[in-house]
Amino acid sequence: MARYVRDLVLNKPDDFVQFMMNDFLQKNSFVLSDWKGEPAYRAGDAMMEGYKYLKWSYTGGIFHLEAWMKGTFGGEWNLDGFVGTLQKKPYKASLEQLFAALNQPIPMNQGGATGRNAGTTGDAECCSCTYGG
Repeated sequence: MARYVRDLVLNKPDDFVQFMMNDFLQKNSFVLSDWKGEPAYRAGDAMMEGYKYLKWSYTGGIFHLEAWMKGTFGGEWNLDGFVGTLQKKPYKASLEQLFAALNQPIPMNQGGATGRNAGTTGDAECCSCTYGG
């Protein structure tokens, strides 16, 4: 299994992370799919840009992301390395933009709290529990 894996300590409200991820997935045309029996988000096409896959979770203030592309003969391509560079580079750049957006400071409202779950680090998970996959 060759995946690009990234863990970020965010300590942000769950609803902020959920909103940012939903926005990213929608704007990049990701849909809930299946990769060899595990739920994952998929975007792209088989001919031009290749299929891009993504899994994420947010638990205890730590954001975890796994990303890969469908390689030749059904294998996984990490987002680093030379093979498939033309397809990998824009995908990795979009993920770097996502990480920057997730790390942005959250504006404080007049009450001093941010959102309904301010100050909590509950669990928000993707795929099956959020989207009924």
